[in-house]
Amino acid sequence: MEFGTSASPILAAGWVILIRDQDDGSHLVALNPKNGDIAWKKDRPEFRRSFATPFVWKHDGVEELIVPGSIQLKSYNATNGTENWTVTGTSRVATSTPTAGGGMLFNASWNVGGDADSRVSMEPFATFAKAHDANADGKLVPDEIPDGPVKQRFTQMDLNKDGIVTEVEWEEMRRMFAQAGNSVMAIRPGGHGDVTATHLAWKTTRSLPYVSSPLFYQGHLYTMKNGGLASCYDPVTGKPFYQDERVGVGSDFYSSAVGAAGRIYITAQNGTVIVLEAGETFHVLARNNLGEEAFATPAIVDGTIYLRSANTLWAFRSPGTD
Repeated sequence: MEFGTSASPILAAGWVILIRDQDDGSHLVALNPKNGDIAWKKDRPEFRRSFATPFVWKHDGVEELIVPGSIQLKSYNATNGTENWTVTGTSRVATSTPTAGGGMLFNASWNVGGDADSRVSMEPFATFAKAHDANADGKLVPDEIPDGPVKQRFTQMDLNKDGIVTEVEWEEMRRMFAQAGNSVMAIRPGGHGDVTATHLAWKTTRSLPYVSSPLFYQGHLYTMKNGGLASCYDPVTGKPFYQDERVGVGSDFYSSAVGAAGRIYITAQNGTVIVLEAGETFHVLARNNLGEEAFATPAIVDGTIYLRSANTLWAFRSPGTD
């Protein structure tokens, strides 16, 4: 993959969990933290590249391992890797981590080609090859594909990286573009199998974050879209308390929001830390520029907020705090 891997390891059911979705050989694996031995492994051949970290959803006395992926969101039993349920229609590439609160699970996903007004479509291989396979060998190389969003994703279609796209590889990418969906969604617990039609509580297709993960804090759900557009939702109904409110920083956001002391903290790529008042009314309390780019999510420990920018690790706390 062009960007390598970015999914972090997590602990669940006593195992170290790693998601390794990639162009070929995708799988989910649980390792013994004492010696690194494989406790269980779940192959995921239908999934492609992903950059999202799994999430442990604890509710009703159970613990589910939630794993975002291309086109689907899946729940697993962390103890042995068996599947619980699936929601279909998520984005083609997973880039943000789910969260939960108030008995609901929340997932945000966006990627190029999944919006209704800008969907990327591909002709069937036979039709396309008839017009563009110059040497009629039943395979495609980059020079045989016109410039555009499909050609730009040639390396994603070329799963074995041999410089050629076969009919099987083409049709798999065509299927993914056709089924991809971009949204923020809420899922009710208790499902089994495909729960897309039965346990989807609500979804919105407006103001979608790209990499920045949603935040559940003090009974509200918050998201941040690239360009500095903040939204806050009722987690039960999906009703927006506010949506697409400009925070005054027109930057991308690879950091995710965190909440503490009635405030929401989120760092823009340009290094500005935005502080929002938590609650149903949009109010920017502060904008603090670190002076260098930042991609990492803040961490809050014992009254101190830690921020990592391109070259610096920062720690801030209130005066007089030990």
